[in-house]
Amino acid sequence: LRRYLRAIYQRNGPWYVEDFEIIDAAGNSLRMIERCSWADWDSNGDVLIALDGRLCRLPASRAKCASPDPLADAALVADLAPLRFKNVVAPDWARRWP
Repeated sequence: LRRYLRAIYQRNGPWYVEDFEIIDAAGNSLRMIERCSWADWDSNGDVLIALDGRLCRLPASRAKCASPDPLADAALVADLAPLRFKNVVAPDWARRWP
């Protein structure tokens, strides 16, 4: 798994703009995951990918197969894209340090 830092601070976007690339032992590109928030190998060999507010799991057996679609054969673990932060006021008890 190769990580590329494309930019630092995108206006109204992420602080780091990164791409990840799955490569084989010979260094050949199998999948390019552009503008990815995070990717890493799981202990079982699967690739975990955070992209566009979704967390996906690409099975180890499929990670070895080249594909132009980085999420081809990946299972959706969680879709957090519709969630939004909202400002809340801390309660009084949380504003004081004992």
